[in-house]
Amino acid sequence: MSSPRRNLKADLRTGIGTGLGFAAACSVMATIAFGLSVLMGSSQELTTALGLNFPTAISTYLVGGLMGGVIFGLLQPLRSSVLGSFTIGTLSSFPISLGFMPAAVSRADWFPEGVIVALAISMIIGGGLGAVYHAEPQSGK
Repeated sequence: MSSPRRNLKADLRTGIGTGLGFAAACSVMATIAFGLSVLMGSSQELTTALGLNFPTAISTYLVGGLMGGVIFGLLQPLRSSVLGSFTIGTLSSFPISLGFMPAAVSRADWFPEGVIVALAISMIIGGGLGAVYHAEPQSGK
């Protein structure tokens, strides 16, 4: 029995849409957080505490979401197993995690510590979500 032919274009379209959708949702949450901090007069404290400003956060979400979406789309054939879904979630969330590492760790510790921390976060959040939302491919029904 032969496996169905892969539609890479459709996988990439789905992946990029998913990545940008995730980026948009995170951007809305960041907009609310930054907006509330401005209303409460504490935007400078939030920016200092986070180590990044609003435009940097939004651009990190958008670029990371786009890159993660491409990875998500390319790796779709792996989703037939829980481990494959975990891998897709880990690798597709890695660009966003890595994008925020300069704000989370000192510049001197960025490599390799920041990369290791970003990978750990990606495994916990992205890999965990991938495993939880694992979907078996349709079996020709």
